[in-house]
Amino acid sequence: MRDQAGLISDRLSNNISGIATIKSFTAEAYERDRVYQESEAYRRGNQRAIALSVAFQPVLRFLILLGFVMTLYLGGREVLQGQFTVGTYGFMVFIVQDLLWPFTELSEIMDEYQRAMASVRRVMGLLDTAIAISNGSQSSPLKTVQGAVQFDSIIFAYNGRNPVLTDLSLHIPAGHTIGIVGATGSGKSTLVKLLLRFYEVQSGRILIIGSFKRYWIDRL
Repeated sequence: MRDQAGLISDRLSNNISGIATIKSFTAEAYERDRVYQESEAYRRGNQRAIALSVAFQPVLRFLILLGFVMTLYLGGREVLQGQFTVGTYGFMVFIVQDLLWPFTELSEIMDEYQRAMASVRRVMGLLDTAIAISNGSQSSPLKTVQGAVQFDSIIFAYNGRNPVLTDLSLHIPAGHTIGIVGATGSGKSTLVKLLLRFYEVQSGRILIIGSFKRYWIDRL
């Protein structure tokens, strides 16, 4: 149930932040169906959790009652036979209650445990994610960036999909401002993300060319 709640939260967050893209592609019905499916999965998980909780409490209370009755019966018989004193018998009755009733908190403890583990799995999954972009052997730290920007025959695709940029070459002289226009999804934002190395190109290179030095900020 906690895992499914996290999926719903991620889905809603992505949809709200990307509402402009969803509307531009008229994908409202598609995204609504996806949220509905996630919500139904959460509802079914919640039903199972409630059913387990409803079954767990009566069974546990019945076992506590059974233990208490057996203590009364067996202890009382031992007292009548002279094996136990009345004081020992009274102590057993009260100590059994003190030992058994804390088991009623097991359901709450398990619920809190499952909540914590669901959060831990998500956090550890993020921390264990391998770094996809590594520093190349010819990389140099950029302290003061000056000079032209050059995209040299770059090819880039998201997660093995069809390339967004194919054999793109672009030269931006130092001190100049250019405008890049195009339809949604044509790769305008991708160019900026590649320049900042949020992603790695599959082929080609991105250069910042200064007066005396050339900095390679992407791999060959």
